[in-house]
Amino acid sequence: MIMSNNSNNNANTITDNFGVVYSADGKRLLKCLNEDLQEYTVREGTENVCECAFAKCDKLRQVHYPESVSNKSFCEFDSCWYKDFTIDKNDTNYKTDILGAVYSADRKRLIRCPKDLRVYVAINGTEVIGEGAFINCEKLEQVCFPDSVTTVENCAFAFCNNLKSVKFSKSPTKVLNPLSVFKECRKLEEIIVKDGSSVDGVLFAHNMMHLSRYPLGKPDKRYVIPDTVVSIGPAFYDCKNLEDVVIPDSVELIEILAFAGCSELRSVTIGKSVKVIDSNAFSGCTKLTSVTIPKSVKYMGNNVFAGCDNLTIYCEAKSQPKKWEEDWNRDNIPVVWGAKKQPTNILSISKPANKSTMTIKNFLESGPIQKIEREIIHAYNQRPLFLRPHASGGKHLLEARKIIINDFVLQHQAELMPDIIAFNDALREALRRTYQRTKEVYDVCKALGDVHVTAECYMDGYPPLHPVQNEDREALWEVLTDNSWNPEYNLLIHNGEKFGDLIGGEDDNWNEHLDPQLTADLHLIMQFHTLWEHTGFAITDLIYCRDFNSEFEIDYSEYNILSGK
Repeated sequence: MIMSNNSNNNANTITDNFGVVYSADGKRLLKCLNEDLQEYTVREGTENVCECAFAKCDKLRQVHYPESVSNKSFCEFDSCWYKDFTIDKNDTNYKTDILGAVYSADRKRLIRCPKDLRVYVAINGTEVIGEGAFINCEKLEQVCFPDSVTTVENCAFAFCNNLKSVKFSKSPTKVLNPLSVFKECRKLEEIIVKDGSSVDGVLFAHNMMHLSRYPLGKPDKRYVIPDTVVSIGPAFYDCKNLEDVVIPDSVELIEILAFAGCSELRSVTIGKSVKVIDSNAFSGCTKLTSVTIPKSVKYMGNNVFAGCDNLTIYCEAKSQPKKWEEDWNRDNIPVVWGAKKQPTNILSISKPANKSTMTIKNFLESGPIQKIEREIIHAYNQRPLFLRPHASGGKHLLEARKIIINDFVLQHQAELMPDIIAFNDALREALRRTYQRTKEVYDVCKALGDVHVTAECYMDGYPPLHPVQNEDREALWEVLTDNSWNPEYNLLIHNGEKFGDLIGGEDDNWNEHLDPQLTADLHLIMQFHTLWEHTGFAITDLIYCRDFNSEFEIDYSEYNILSGK
């Protein structure tokens, strides 16, 4: 069998010459892209076949499994594929409603919904949404169910490519497999349960103690898991929009595939009570660069971070705990043992926010802040090119905005700690890369004579993780990153400096005017202190930044050359 990287250049999957897609390690059969396939033999060594893997293979009649496959009983292809369902008018085993949906004779089980509907409301008395009831209903956008529904079976909405909203009057007592139920519903933005089992369109179970499914199409880039949650199922599997997730201290179990395939995930904060992180929980999170595993974790499954090629793992434990699987880190991702414990007293939301409660996002979008920011932008746009900011009121406005924002948000430092830590780490790493590059440039050029190399390191673009995203913020960012309006914004590096001296000491902690207990032993670097204490940036302008860039100036005795990175 010929295996190759798939056509999407996804390093985390491989595709055979029959168009069947496997995980990179060959242990999971993910899906079949060949709709004309009639017979197929699963490759040796495969352990799991994903539900609905062959859902679109209408011509498929036989699949041969090797002994290594453990779940073929419920992943059998013929339980996942459905042709258009038609019934004889005289067949008393089925009933149809006014829209043509097929039910069991007692009208308690919804068997098949017509493919041409955009909106569907199930009839009162429906108890079971049958396996594949809406599979491949590509025009369907919204569906609603009565409070009589108790069970949602496998693949119920699989491949409903335009489905945006699913609404239940009451939480079903059984959702057999949320991962397959909403498989490939990439436009799904909300799963609403009127009895409170969903919050902000996210589905929960067991009185909000289990997080079942985060909608694939939900546009938010950041999500803070409620502090009622104890266990996380494969809820975030293949969520492509998420960039930042905060797991609270209430969580004890992160199940298999919980965050697998979150290819845009850049930051995850793991609470200090997590005891189990199961197999492939973060596999395929290709943009994740660092994660801290708290010492509370007693068990790690296999290949937890498979395919996370840019990752460094920081473990609070001094060595690998005995109950961790031998292949927990089969990709040999860099691991730092004995990493210092980081604060995890973070913002968690157990109920929808009270309107009278001002969150950080609400505050940054409030009238007073918006007004002063518009004035700053106006002053900047109206300035003569030669006029310094103090002459146009710019410096005063920037300072006033900084004081107002910091005065509020620093009352909630615990909420900010994960982002403070992540920004400090990203800044340190950016400076380290720039420092190393400066040395390399100097070593190349010094043979040409007396030379001095200077590098500038700066934040690269308005941070996509910032809770406020609009055109005014982009315009404000232009002001904040103008060195004539915001001096000391660019951080300078000179050849000949030691990196430890550059950042103010490897073991020092520049945490002045921050909570000394929360920030103890964080080793905040000098440049962090410079940016938030000695520039016009409010702390919330900085801590959501993860991307940096640099420029180099090569100065000879007779001329200089400016080169960008």
